[in-house]
Amino acid sequence: MDTVLASFLFAMLLFLHTEVVTFKNIGSGAYSFDWTFLNIQLILYIFMAVTVRSSVGRGFLIGVGLLFYWERGFFSYWYSWPTLIAALAIAMVISHFGEQLLKHVWQIYLSAVVMCIPVWIAVGTATDGDQLGDWAVNFAIFSGQFILVNAFNVRLRRDIIAN
Repeated sequence: MDTVLASFLFAMLLFLHTEVVTFKNIGSGAYSFDWTFLNIQLILYIFMAVTVRSSVGRGFLIGVGLLFYWERGFFSYWYSWPTLIAALAIAMVISHFGEQLLKHVWQIYLSAVVMCIPVWIAVGTATDGDQLGDWAVNFAIFSGQFILVNAFNVRLRRDIIAN
C-alpha cells in the first residue's frame, strides 16, 4: 500500500511540477501562480512525508525533492544545496515521526513550516521582485491551505478509525 500511495502522490507532484513550468511567467508578486503551486506542492510533499513510512516512500521523498530543485534550476546556485539538504533532512524526520505529529494540529503545522523555510529561502533568493508583503501574503495563503488540508486529513482519519 505504501508503494501505491507513494506512486500516486509522486504522480500528483509531477503533474504540479509541469503546471509550475507552464505558469512560471504568467503572474508576479504575492498572487502569482508560481507561489500558489509551490504551496500546494509543499503541502502534498508534507502529506507524503507523514503518510508514507517505507523505504520506498522515503526514496520517493528524496526523488521529489531533487526533481523540485532540478525543475526550478536551483542546482546552479550554491546556496540552494544547503536548503535542499535541510529540507530533505526535515522531511525524513517528519516521515519518521509522522504518526506522533498528526496527533496535534500545532505539531504538524510547526513541522510543516520548519520544513518549508529552506525551500522558501531557495525560491525567494532565486526570485526577483518579491517584497516582504508578498512573503507575508504567501505565508498566510500557505497557512490557510495547510489548515484546510489538515482538517480534511483529520476528518478522514476519524472516519477510518470509526469504521
